[in-house]
Amino acid sequence: MSGTILLSSTLVIGGECLLVGALLPLLSILRTSNRSKGWWALVLLVVFFVFAYAAYLAMVLTGRPTVMDVVISGILFGGGLFVFLVSRLARDSIVAQADQALAADYRADHDELTGLPSRRLLLKSAEELCRSAHLKPSLFSYLLID
Repeated sequence: MSGTILLSSTLVIGGECLLVGALLPLLSILRTSNRSKGWWALVLLVVFFVFAYAAYLAMVLTGRPTVMDVVISGILFGGGLFVFLVSRLARDSIVAQADQALAADYRADHDELTGLPSRRLLLKSAEELCRSAHLKPSLFSYLLID
């Protein structure tokens, strides 16, 4: 195996592995929330690129690669690395945003100093109880002393 075949195939296989690794965070984004069709399209494009990388690898292994094939293989490796990094950063940003939203909801419903439920949470709970009482008749009491 010549040096150009080895280098080209290593770069293409590395890029392909990075693309497959990029699928994990993208599938995590799709599993954890209802995301737009754009995320589905991105997953399908990455799968398509995995097959395209495999086809290019087959071409490199069956032919006589030139310096241009090494350059193209390097570009494909860089593309795989880019998709891998962007997919992980997107997943991490979405998770961080969801965590911040949960923390903001908690702070809105609890006293900052004591951590006890706030008046806002009490009123929300009472409103939900009143709404559910209309759906399923039951007896309950509500006493508010201020």
